[in-house]
Amino acid sequence: MTLARRVISADADEIFSVLASVDASFVAMGQLTASIANEVKQPLAAAAMYGKASLNWLARNTPEIEEAKTCAECSLKQIDRAVQIIERIHQLVKKTSPEKQRLDVNETIVEVIELVHSEILKNGVDVRTELADCPEC
Repeated sequence: MTLARRVISADADEIFSVLASVDASFVAMGQLTASIANEVKQPLAAAAMYGKASLNWLARNTPEIEEAKTCAECSLKQIDRAVQIIERIHQLVKKTSPEKQRLDVNETIVEVIELVHSEILKNGVDVRTELADCPEC
């Protein structure tokens, strides 16, 4: 094999190796994008559902203002959740150190119950909570 053919063969092998690496990166990027989209879609879908429910409460013959207000507040909470997800992803991409925050365990438990609310109803599960009344938690 001539020197030129060996150089061409080595270059081709290197090119194929780089292309395989790029292909794997694109696959990983696609999977990450799908995961991010799913994480953001959940609270936005919940916000839309609460918004529609709020409008339904207001469209009744006798508008239920308090129910509509509760739905609007829940919608805003879900939008805040989506914003927090995006902010955490932004921090990850910028490679900044994560911001340490206190975790409100009671709030986390309530959020998880809200997330699985449709499954709770579908399966006829009765959920009872007894949360600590602790300002330091």
